[in-house]
Amino acid sequence: MSAPSPLDRHAREDLRYIRETMARAGSFSAVPGWGTALVGATALLAAALAPATSTRWQWLLVWGVELVVALVIAAVALKRKAREELRSGPARRFFTSFALMVGVGALLTIALVRAGAWTVVPGAWLALYGCALIAGWGAVTREVVPKMGAAFVVVGALALLLPQWNDAWLALGFGALHVLFGIHIARRYGG
Repeated sequence: MSAPSPLDRHAREDLRYIRETMARAGSFSAVPGWGTALVGATALLAAALAPATSTRWQWLLVWGVELVVALVIAAVALKRKAREELRSGPARRFFTSFALMVGVGALLTIALVRAGAWTVVPGAWLALYGCALIAGWGAVTREVVPKMGAAFVVVGALALLLPQWNDAWLALGFGALHVLFGIHIARRYGG
């Protein structure tokens, strides 16, 4: 007959299980409001510059640079607001879900450009970004993020149906929606 294990070992294992369960069920509340608004402001600048380009490739370059700028702003803003929360289970779930959608968006952009379907690109970006917000952020964050994602999906659908206004749709989506939701998040949930 084996000796019974100490009671404190069972208690530690139970506490570990409870902590892990709570981390998986928790929410990721570090959505950076002012960072989101700043991303929107830089997108408005890109939306103003992109139509003035002389080729589609230059247009794509303007939006590619905007993507890099937005990612840097978002990373800095998240790090400033979240700190410890970035290592949590909900944060890891967000980054996995969100990165998957962004990766699909990049592959779809390449495929659409290779097929010469340039007018579909803005609508695809907006709709996929909205889906990424719903799937990534919406599953683990404040209820406002899925609403923002739904707004992006609607703007993306409009861009797909009315591509003659693609630059305006990009300004509305990546610019205005980020600014408006960012200010709302900052005022309601802090920073």
